[in-house]
Amino acid sequence: MASKYMMSIDDGEELTSVVDAISLDSEYHDTLEEDEDSGILTEKEIWEISTQIGLDWFPIGITLGYKHYMMETLDDMYTKQPIRRNFCMLAAWCKVVTDLKLNTKVQLASHFSKIDRKDIVEHIGVYYKSKYLCSS
Repeated sequence: MASKYMMSIDDGEELTSVVDAISLDSEYHDTLEEDEDSGILTEKEIWEISTQIGLDWFPIGITLGYKHYMMETLDDMYTKQPIRRNFCMLAAWCKVVTDLKLNTKVQLASHFSKIDRKDIVEHIGVYYKSKYLCSS
């Protein structure tokens, strides 16, 4: 006979607490949690950031961990398409960060802070907040 502190679920397994029952038998889902907490940048967001980088693209690339020769290759490939160059650089970096299961928005904002591009940091934050928060 189970004590007053024991619970059971359909398969007859006894549990010692309500917490055990919830963690065994339930999954928590929040409709915004997956997108909001993932911190993944969309291609549209990456493109918007790419248009704001301007001449800072080289120090940004170095700050993001690109090697000098990689930056030169990007410059050679997209000499007449600087925004596309910036997009390719950011998109490739974002893919790596996302694959590492890190919050891409937080990581990117941190790197832009290091080179004093608060405007882009704010853009990442403002775009992120406006997408998920209701305005009054």
